[in-house]
Amino acid sequence: MTSTKHSKNSYTGINPKVVKHIRHYAKLLKRGKAFAYKDIEDVEQDLLLDCLPGLNELEGHFIKQYVKCRALNLKEKELCKKRTINFVDEALYEESDESLEYSSAVRIDVNEAIAKLPRELRKICKLLAEDHSICEISRRTGIPKSTLYDTINKLRKEFSHLKTYLKRDF
Repeated sequence: MTSTKHSKNSYTGINPKVVKHIRHYAKLLKRGKAFAYKDIEDVEQDLLLDCLPGLNELEGHFIKQYVKCRALNLKEKELCKKRTINFVDEALYEESDESLEYSSAVRIDVNEAIAKLPRELRKICKLLAEDHSICEISRRTGIPKSTLYDTINKLRKEFSHLKTYLKRDF
């Protein structure tokens, strides 16, 4: 006999249909690799927080689709976080003259590459650096997502000469 772990979260004041869909999609998210190391309660809370802004505007059968879309967006954001490069805090290591020179060179080269971009690409680059999702950037700028993906490919080509910094052994 299998036991289903129930969430300990309480959702007083929130539409029971919304809670049902939040719990359902949180369980689905938890099964995937994006949220494998999070508690179900945390996944539910993240999903609810992501859904809260638009809940008052929804009725009936739109609730399920809204929660589903928010769950997919949350999954995309989480997977995106896992793909980013996290630099180890350099304070843990002795800083030598070489590492200072290296980090300065990286900073200079990246800033130069960004400065050479057209204004629109710089704006998108800044939003990406601030950890905004493609959907958020699309909403803010009015640029379709497909165009943004094309733009990101252009940015990759523009920054291709910086790949050497990613391959450095520490």
